[in-house]
Amino acid sequence: IDGILQGIFSSKKIEYKKNKDSINKISNEILLKDKNESLDFYYNRLKTNNISRLTGSIDLNKESYVKKLLTSEPFLSLAQNFLNTNSFSINASFFISNPAIITKEEQYANAQYFHWDNDFTKFLKIYIYLSDVDKDSGPHILIPNTHKKKLLKYSLCRLYTDQEIYNSYDKKEIFLGSKGSLFFSDGYGLHKGETPK
Repeated sequence: IDGILQGIFSSKKIEYKKNKDSINKISNEILLKDKNESLDFYYNRLKTNNISRLTGSIDLNKESYVKKLLTSEPFLSLAQNFLNTNSFSINASFFISNPAIITKEEQYANAQYFHWDNDFTKFLKIYIYLSDVDKDSGPHILIPNTHKKKLLKYSLCRLYTDQEIYNSYDKKEIFLGSKGSLFFSDGYGLHKGETPK
């Protein structure tokens, strides 16, 4: 986890979502974590500045723990077997979600409404929790088997409310886990991140 966090906090490509009521532009000094700063202090600083979500990419052209992890034999083997090819691209993104009272528009922007991804015709997402995630901490939620077959009304690549999805599907999988837990899924299935409380 420390190696992954180091990759995240060395990233200079960070975007943020801010509570709509707070219109001031945020400086990089607020967004970027100071080397000597504890994670709790950093997250509280973001929350104090009404930042509901940070996201960014980790540069895999540079040597890092994240690059070593994603190009390790177990991860490459998993991807090769799932995608049925030896040729694929790899991307590493991170999301930091803070508990905050946010608008529906922010929930849309924060991927906290059900959706499915269409980045590629077939792809695999590997998630690693960097903190303990319980039902109130914004867990990942997936509607089982929708990566294979969706109801026709969900075939458009757009966002769907909880009510729409839960009225149409009986089952959902909620991914809870301790810091360091990992799981993978096909992003073509209906999924979302729950809004953290």
